Amino acid sequence: LKKLFTTAQNADITEENTVQSADIAQENTVQSASIDPIINSREPELSTNILTSASDQSETNDVQDTSIIVQDTMAQDASTITQDLTIISTLDALHLDAPIATSTISNLPETVESHLAYEEEPGQAQRFLARVGNNFRWPSSMPERFRRNSFRKIADVEFEFDDEIGFNFIFFYNALDKGEFAGHENEWVTVHNQKVIEYGQEYTDDQLNYILETMPGAIQLPVDQTRLPRSKPAKMVIGQRTNNGDDYKIRVRVRRPGENNLIALLPQDFYDTKNKNKKYTCVVDTGAPQTILPYHVKRVLGRMGWSTVRLTAGGYGAPAEQIRASKSLEVSIGDDNNWTKWVRAKFLLWEECPGNQVEYALVGNDVTDQLAYVHEPGNPLKFLDIVDEARLTAFLNGCS
Repeated sequence: LKKLFTTAQNADITEENTVQSADIAQENTVQSASIDPIINSREPELSTNILTSASDQSETNDVQDTSIIVQDTMAQDASTITQDLTIISTLDALHLDAPIATSTISNLPETVESHLAYEEEPGQAQRFLARVGNNFRWPSSMPERFRRNSFRKIADVEFEFDDEIGFNFIFFYNALDKGEFAGHENEWVTVHNQKVIEYGQEYTDDQLNYILETMPGAIQLPVDQTRLPRSKPAKMVIGQRTNNGDDYKIRVRVRRPGENNLIALLPQDFYDTKNKNKKYTCVVDTGAPQTILPYHVKRVLGRMGWSTVRLTAGGYGAPAEQIRASKSLEVSIGDDNNWTKWVRAKFLLWEECPGNQVEYALVGNDVTDQLAYVHEPGNPLKFLDIVDEARLTAFLNGCS
């Protein structure tokens, strides 16, 4: 009986353990089944969140990087613009032409249309290109005013060797573009027949006159373009005039020393028939350091004694060009009846077509400082002849 009881007890225990094992296994299976979906449902969500976060972070970084790039680009552009404006402002202060942006403008051959702005009369552009060739290109460093002057001298040769002057200018600036003047930055270059003649310092008037007599059409320019010659600024400071302003209007006559039979005469109102009857009113101007007369004077007296490198007006008349006399000429001024004595001066001429901003031929201090004149209240200036000058001197010596 004891053995049977033990066997039965063991069987019950075994069955109970089996049932418990089955229950535990079932419970574990249920728990496993209930846990797995939770894990499986969270993993994609977690993975998605991680990917989204990484994507967001990447986009944020991209935006930040893009913002930095844009800011840097804008800063660089602003810096470049500021530098460009500073350069242009400096060039304006020095009266130099701003360079052409070669990165945006291709150096294409010139055409008739591209030269129409330089024309003073129809056909000049065609005549110019016929001389220089259809593949002609302006040197990039050549200032606009020298291009315009060279164009006109080559298109229409008014004086002998005028076209040679134009070709020499083009040669100089082509050589400057190519860096052929390296090592001569502080010197001036003399060019004749489109060849470099010599390097050195700026000529005196006597040296320049000798060069132009022996090598007509030669030019001398500085390698350093900031040293290009300029005229002294003139300003209109004409005193109060009576009789509707006519009292300070004068006549002017000019001649070369010793050439008494060749005189350029300018009436009070001179009309230039070579330039569409442009009117110049001749006046005494106390604000002009140098006398500036119409180009007509050169047409009458001839090509000798004038510099081949033009100046730019720095005050009244700007930006018209001016031609400087390299030799002294004799000048006399007068009213309707009388003339002053002849005095010598190296004065300036307006270019052939100076523009509407130029209305006057100015007799400046270089002439009036050599003349004696008096002014009575309410009366015009009175310039004295040699006899009156002696009387005035005696009178002034007696004044306390």
